[in-house]
Parts: sequence; structure tokens; C-alpha cells
Amino acid sequence: MYPIDALTAAAVLKEYTVTDRGTWLSTPKNVTDLLVRYNEGKDEDENDPLLNPAFFLSSSHSCPHNKYVADRFLNWTISDEGQAAIASYTRPNSTDILYTRAPTGDLVIKNCSIPAL
Repeated sequence: MYPIDALTAAAVLKEYTVTDRGTWLSTPKNVTDLLVRYNEGKDEDENDPLLNPAFFLSSSHSCPHNKYVADRFLNWTISDEGQAAIASYTRPNSTDILYTRAPTGDLVIKNCSIPAL
């Protein structure tokens, strides 16, 4: 099932669920009107249990030019300009802001890798 299906099922079955803001905003109003939000993460504290972190992913097999472009984009996303763009992004034809700035701690680029399963 998709996240909207999970919200619809929770509404119809009067159950609890956890979802992200984008899914909540994408779900029809007749479904969200049947639900009560008990808690909502604000993405202001990196220790918030409801923080919905994002990850920047690129292929480990990228050609040098694509890696260069990806690295420039990543550096832009953690810059003040990039964070301002992220924090002001809204859904089309709406005033609903989808994302918040990253928590105020230092934004750093980490080279993480996950071993093949």
C-alpha cells in the first residue's frame, strides 16, 4: 500500500498511524477530516523523535562530470541560499510549506556508504 492508502485505512478503521507532512498534505480533505493529529514534528531539533530527515543520494558509479554536478548541488542545498529555498517551497497553487530548514546545528557533508546486501 501507499502512504495515502495507510492514512485512508486509519481514518476508516479509526486506527493510529504515523505519516510525513507531504503525505498528509496530499491526502484528500475528506480523509484528513476524519483524523486527529496528536503530535507534529517541527524539524527544529535534530533530537526530535518526529524529525523527518532527508538524504542526498547519488550513484557510486557516477561519471566524474555527474559527480561534480551532484557535489555542487549538495553544497548549494546546505548553503544559506539553498536552505532558504527549501524553507520557502510550497505545493503548487497552495500556501502549504512542505519543508523546514535543517536543524540549526552545523550542516556537514558526510560520505556514508552502505555495504551491498
